Amino acid sequence: MFRITLLFSLICIYMAACKKAEQPIIPKEKMIEILADIHISEAALANTSPGTKDSIAGVYLTQILKIHHVARKDFDQSLKIYNHDPLTLEPMYDEVLKDLDEKASK
Repeated sequence: MFRITLLFSLICIYMAACKKAEQPIIPKEKMIEILADIHISEAALANTSPGTKDSIAGVYLTQILKIHHVARKDFDQSLKIYNHDPLTLEPMYDEVLKDLDEKASK
């Protein structure tokens, strides 16, 4: 009986380890554009009082997602996945910074 239990446990662990990683809904290129817009909106709010800042930031985020035709739940899910994969997120943020530099130089 012990062998059956051990075998079953090992199979369960193997199946859990082989589970396919969750994929973000928003592709990298679109996420880079959204993140750049979010950083621009945060910079615009830099001198705003803390109480007002949070409510305006929420409105800005809603508008940014609407402009990019992205649902909030899709954005949150994709951001969570990208945050758990630093090897993907770091190059994305390099692109965000490049995009922000280009916009700042115009």
